[in-house]
Amino acid sequence: MVDDKYTVLVVDDSGLVLRSMKELLQIKYDVKIAVSGKLALKMIPEIKPDVILLDYEMPVMNGAEVFDEIRKLPDGKDVPIIFLTSMDDRDTIVELMKKNPFGYLLKPTNWTKLQENLQKALGIEDEEE
Repeated sequence: MVDDKYTVLVVDDSGLVLRSMKELLQIKYDVKIAVSGKLALKMIPEIKPDVILLDYEMPVMNGAEVFDEIRKLPDGKDVPIIFLTSMDDRDTIVELMKKNPFGYLLKPTNWTKLQENLQKALGIEDEEE
């Protein structure tokens, strides 16, 4: 936690998604961004995120593969991971949920739902805006 803010790592190969997420979340959170799963895996031991927002569709390593690698890291075993993706087919969702992520949100992400999921993942009681 930096300056009493929880650290949120956003992993997505879209610069637009990363910029918009950072802009939306930086008011309440210390937001770190990674343009690939490989970069995220390098960053996790250093930044020790409190929660990870993970895109599913990425080149080289998809979100499911990144999820598995995160869980192998000492600093990634217990971090809540929320998938963010436009993949809404039942088979993909069922496969991802078998991995037991903290959550699964569809893009474009509903801001209220994202906030609720982050607060639950971090164990924060509902806050009045």
